Amino acid sequence: EKLETAGLKERQALDAELDEINIRIQRIQREAGKSFVSRTRLQCRPGDPHDVVVLRAVIMNPMTHGRILDEILDEQEAILQDLTAP
Repeated sequence: EKLETAGLKERQALDAELDEINIRIQRIQREAGKSFVSRTRLQCRPGDPHDVVVLRAVIMNPMTHGRILDEILDEQEAILQDLTAP
């Protein structure tokens, strides 16, 4: 919501903060060893020079199903809650 109404400078600051959060989540998740999620950068808005950090799971195993993906996302959410806990 903040990103939608933010000016350029504020949006860049928010993007940078989200980048750091995604980098930390990915690093903690990788170190835990339960799943393998990598990260990359993507351009979110045409003309915006800042590429944001996104998390990605490459599915190579044909036995992977929705429940496994839900578990990966649940793990990321738990990591975020730990990072933002008071």
